[in-house]
Amino acid sequence: MRCSYRWRFATCFTRSGPFNRAVQHVRSLLSCVWVQTHNTLSVWPPLQSGTTNWLSDIAFADRSTGVLVGWNGTMRRTTDGGISWQPIETVAGKSLYAISFCDALHGVAVGYAGTALRTTDGGTSWAQLAIGTDDDVRGVQCLDPRSFIAFGSRGTIIRTTDGGASWVLTPSGTTSTLFRIRFADDRVGIVVGEQGTIVHTTDRGEHWTTVTSGSSNDVWDVAFSSPAQCTIVGSRGTVLRSSDGGLTWRQQKLSIKHDLRSVCFADSAFGAIVGTAGTMLLTTNAGGCLPMPFPANAAYRFGIMSKHRNHLDAERSYTTWKEAFVTADSACGFRRVLFDDMRTTTSEGIGYGMLLAVNSMTNRCSMICIGTTRRL
Repeated sequence: MRCSYRWRFATCFTRSGPFNRAVQHVRSLLSCVWVQTHNTLSVWPPLQSGTTNWLSDIAFADRSTGVLVGWNGTMRRTTDGGISWQPIETVAGKSLYAISFCDALHGVAVGYAGTALRTTDGGTSWAQLAIGTDDDVRGVQCLDPRSFIAFGSRGTIIRTTDGGASWVLTPSGTTSTLFRIRFADDRVGIVVGEQGTIVHTTDRGEHWTTVTSGSSNDVWDVAFSSPAQCTIVGSRGTVLRSSDGGLTWRQQKLSIKHDLRSVCFADSAFGAIVGTAGTMLLTTNAGGCLPMPFPANAAYRFGIMSKHRNHLDAERSYTTWKEAFVTADSACGFRRVLFDDMRTTTSEGIGYGMLLAVNSMTNRCSMICIGTTRRL
């Protein structure tokens, strides 16, 4: 069976220049301004942020109230769903890299050299927190009004359970810079970082273990489409997918080589990836693998016909076919199947589609030849 990973290209309207992470993190605006109609995206209307500073992240406390953060202490707030933005004076004055809300009132923002700010009024005012590190804090997750997890340079992961009054440095098992965190539920979470780094928790961030990603490329973002299904994106077109909550990963081969900076899911199936050079990919099946049709009317000589047209004879014929035509002579040691001539082989998965089957309704034997069923 041949498969295709169902990420398809979509048109992304962006300005030229460095790719703006506020645009990359489409997850933050997904519930507010993203409309899907007939499998296409509506045009994103340009809005005025009121600043020319680089913007790093954006988060909405509800459909109306949101806060964006950026370089040089930039922080701006909207109460009309993003139509207008008002500046917020912060005590930090340092570049802010990430922001997270856990409800309509409580949120936290982090940034350069251990900068951390907390709000309890939906972003109207912010108080500085002392988090006990001078490392750059690249990201943060607000789990509830009193529990935050922050992370950043040199594998730093710190957490608080008292609203930021005290912080605990948690061993991450890595010294790589960490970029993004995402939780599937109240306890299971993943942090991703440079050189394919993935760390995993099952106890709300108290302990972390490193997970093999199979990639040495930087991985920038992670998103869950369900508690079991999650996707990671990274540099050079890297897309990794897990079906067991992030314990194991397999790489999806895509034709693009642009850096992929953000991934999000609107529900268990519909998701998007965005990256450099205006790259945008969409999926309608959580990025999974779907069967693709093979060329119709393909005929291959190396098949075996069941003589008596019953299931026992079909089983014997299948065994004979497998012994005669399945080889193990590929370069990587995987099995191959002869087709069309004795010098050409196809993959084991495709070849196993060339099986004998008994049609119980007509008592006729059919041979399935690479996606085409032929009467014999």
